[in-house]
Amino acid sequence: MLNARVTPRVTCTHNEDVDDEDDAEDNIRQFDAVAHRSFSISPKELSNLGTMIPSHLSTGTTFQVLSACAWRCYTIASRSNPKAKACLQFPVALTTVGELCQNPLGYALELIRDAKAVVTEEYMRSSADLMVIKRQP
Repeated sequence: MLNARVTPRVTCTHNEDVDDEDDAEDNIRQFDAVAHRSFSISPKELSNLGTMIPSHLSTGTTFQVLSACAWRCYTIASRSNPKAKACLQFPVALTTVGELCQNPLGYALELIRDAKAVVTEEYMRSSADLMVIKRQP
């Protein structure tokens, strides 16, 4: 279990802490309307997703590809303001709704890979400290 330091200190940039006040009410309303469903993806469907990924990103893990796809599809379906921030966490990937919806799946995958690369032990400690400072669970 990771706890905050005795003297909490934020030492890293935390995109999960981005507050887009203009869209806060819209985001809450949309979240309330989300239908929670389970689904499975067949090997063929996963292979089809793989054809949408540029070759320089072809080593993406199944988790990364599915995360990129789910993030992008949810964002498109939410019909949010294209200038609003679209955040996937943890690790945190951040872009605007417009960029996420208008770019191909590889764009989302690249953001996920880049975000994952910055999550170090120090980043996690800084994140725990940030939650204590902001009094979040």
